[in-house]
Formats: sequence, C-alpha cells, structure tokens
Amino acid sequence: MAQESYSAQLLDRVRAGMKRRGMNRAALAKRAGLDRRQLRAVLAEREPLTVDHFFAMVEALGLSPVELGLPADLAGMSLGEAAVAVASSDPPEPEPDSEPDEPTPVVGPPRLTLAGQAEEPESMIVDPDGPQAAELLRLGYALGIDMIFHCATDEVKHSGVPEAVLARFPDQLPIRLDAAYHYAHRAQYVEEGLVLRLSFDRVRTCLFPWSAIRTVTLFPEPPFEDLPSDDPEPPGEPSGTSTLRLVKS
Repeated sequence: MAQESYSAQLLDRVRAGMKRRGMNRAALAKRAGLDRRQLRAVLAEREPLTVDHFFAMVEALGLSPVELGLPADLAGMSLGEAAVAVASSDPPEPEPDSEPDEPTPVVGPPRLTLAGQAEEPESMIVDPDGPQAAELLRLGYALGIDMIFHCATDEVKHSGVPEAVLARFPDQLPIRLDAAYHYAHRAQYVEEGLVLRLSFDRVRTCLFPWSAIRTVTLFPEPPFEDLPSDDPEPPGEPSGTSTLRLVKS
C-alpha cells in the first residue's frame, strides 16, 4: 500500500480529537475562527491542509503533540517546533510492494437503513415505528447541520420554557438548533420526548414531548463543488416569524 501522506495522518488525529470532545465541524469552525464550509472541505480532504488551518484546529481542540501522534523525541517540543521538525525531515520511504497497490476504498457516511435491516454494526438505523420527530433530529445531529423545529405551544406549557417566552408564541414555539452548539445542547432522547439545554434568563433543561413537535426542518450544506469562499449566512426563517437560539452555556 502507498504511504499515507502526513497531512492525511494529521487530519485523522484532528478528526479523532473532534470525536473525543464531542465536537462537530460547525463547532470546530466557530471556535477556531475558520470558514465553516472551507473547513468541511479540508476535513474531507477535498482542499489542501494549510499550516494556518492545522494550527487553528489544534488550538481550538486543545490537542497535545502526543495526541497528534508525533514521535516521542518531538513530544516535548511546542507544537510549532514539532511542526518545523516534521516538515524539515524526509518522509519515510514506503516499503516495496510485491503486488500493485489496491484501490483506496471510498469511505462515506453510514448507510441509512430500516430498523432490523442494518448490514453493518455502525449503520445509522431508522425506526419507522418510533417517534418520527426523533428520527429526523437524530439525522440532523449526525450530519452536524442547522435545524429548526416547531412545537404546539399549548403542549409545552410545562416543558421548562419560561412563561414569558411561551406568551410570545401563542400558536407554535420555534426552536433553532445551531450546529455550532450541538455539543452544548446535550440532547437526550427519552420515551416522553426530547430533552435539551436552552439558555433564556438562565440555562434551563427543557423537555419537549414528541407529540408536541409539529415540524422539523433540516438545512443541508451544498455539495463541495458549489461551496463559495465566504462563510454562509445563517439559514433564513419565514417572513414574519422569529426563532429561539440555543447558545453555549
């Protein structure tokens, strides 16, 4: 097999750090001060990894040289010193193969299958008999994209949302889930409904019954070839409506 590039190895470490810290691309982009869509392309290896992007991600994640898999003799250095040492060294010679390289497998997101029909342990499973709002929200969280859901206000009076907020939305209560703060929502799927941490006058834990959720809207990101250079504007809401934002506590 061909030697994996240094940039691919470093990106693997960054993705592992994101997983350990429960941070998606949107959250990392916000914390690192990077363009969300460009970061998505870099992590997918559709755009080259630059030194600036790498160090911004490492600092935002708080990764140490050891976590980055740097050699033991470099682990005591600062990240800047280690990067210079790695960049100035010669890459290892790949071992000769007796057979031609095998084609690189295409790795994508887990396949979406019906419950009971999963072909792989890591497949994302949809339960057609469960609360459909839960399945949609699980998908949005798994993709790391922005979402909005609306609840019947008269069914969430005891949800934990302040009465003053409910009074502003007498028919339907809109809740916006910004992907950059998915990790702070601490979403829990219980039998009664969805449990989330929201920030109003203070951080509150709120329960939204599945039966109260009327709509769930997902905002998918465009294909890589359609990515503009500028950071995207937040998805717009219908005219004449407003939404509540979940913010980091």
